[in-house]
Amino acid sequence: ICFLCLRRLISNHQRLHIRVDGMRRDAVADGGLDRFERHDAGDARNRAEGDDVGEERLADLLNRERRDGDSDDVAACGTLGAGVMRAGQTQEQGGQAGGMSIVTDSPVRDERLILSRHVVPGTWLFQGGSIAGGASLNWARNTFGGPQDTFKRIDTDAESVPVGSDGVWFLPYLQGERGPIWDSDAQGLLFGLGFGTTKAAIWRAVMEGVAFSLLDNVTVAEEAGAETGVLYSVGGAAGSRLW
Repeated sequence: ICFLCLRRLISNHQRLHIRVDGMRRDAVADGGLDRFERHDAGDARNRAEGDDVGEERLADLLNRERRDGDSDDVAACGTLGAGVMRAGQTQEQGGQAGGMSIVTDSPVRDERLILSRHVVPGTWLFQGGSIAGGASLNWARNTFGGPQDTFKRIDTDAESVPVGSDGVWFLPYLQGERGPIWDSDAQGLLFGLGFGTTKAAIWRAVMEGVAFSLLDNVTVAEEAGAETGVLYSVGGAAGSRLW
């Protein structure tokens, strides 16, 4: 199937976010999300000791770009709760939707992402998010799974599949998409199925597709000048060693 045909399957005007010829395998080998030092956020209280955290939320948000009802207050408090307070630290939240918040010590702007004040004085948050992060895996389980396919079982089965999901590709645009493409008409895609495709390959493809949607946002942030390093994971997806 040609590249242009794939574009039409998704939408007739949306930028395609995958490349052929083993992009996933190469991307992981060249860095991808693996370049981050990843931590669960359970020890946030210990990391917060000694940090100068403001007692009141700063009311003056700098160049706030509110989209789809996003709450800067909620995002900032969640980021603080994860112990993400210093420039270069990044919070990744994997819930029903998904997204990331990067702490910067000066304003960083790109129209594809959201800029707001952090609750920590003198810092900002550079944010991006997806609509259907964890919801994509829930959709896949409801569509292809059975009663035995708990999320713990899905995680174990997906881990048995090599990087690249045996050639299965997934775009998590099940209800349009937020950052960085901001396209309500974007559509999801499950591609590369065959008679040999297993449920485990589909589970992993969904996880990889969601992870690459996060990487899309992180890449835009880095291109705009934000520095990323340690990534703290919170939410349901943080319970998965693979994801």
